[in-house]
Amino acid sequence: LVVASGGLMTLYFERAGAKDMEIGPWADGHVAAQVRGSIRSIEMRVPVPPAPMCPAETRCTTTWHVVVKAEKVVLESVTMSLDVPYGTCFNVICCDTFTVDAATGNTFMKRTLGVEWVKTTWMKKMVEASVPGEVKKFGLRWADQVKEWAAAQGDGIMTSSCMSFLSA
Repeated sequence: LVVASGGLMTLYFERAGAKDMEIGPWADGHVAAQVRGSIRSIEMRVPVPPAPMCPAETRCTTTWHVVVKAEKVVLESVTMSLDVPYGTCFNVICCDTFTVDAATGNTFMKRTLGVEWVKTTWMKKMVEASVPGEVKKFGLRWADQVKEWAAAQGDGIMTSSCMSFLSA
């Protein structure tokens, strides 16, 4: 999850319109050692898609989890939007899994999502109806960004030379 100039995650956050980013260090210590992969937290401001009663942008707290294996890369995010109505009642959890088809060399991305409720609200049905569509839009844009980034690298993202986009 590198946020260095020219990196894949830089592209992701720039295109998402993120600003005022506070990027925490990669977690370490006893608890972090028990988790596969790497974990870090990021606080930022991002634009909000137009919706009734929503501000133009919101503060977000996110936790990112990255697992890199020879056969796949898994990138998970847990995001809470602090300034949208009822945004502190739930987390949006996205899990992107990247694999390579051995026969074709093509990289595939599968996105799954969940809404984790941390408080009750009467808006639950509305949130659950709107979140998947927005997450799908972001997922399609993210897939295009990964393709663009991988093409600029000259090979697929699953090769060892390009796996560095998630390290550091």
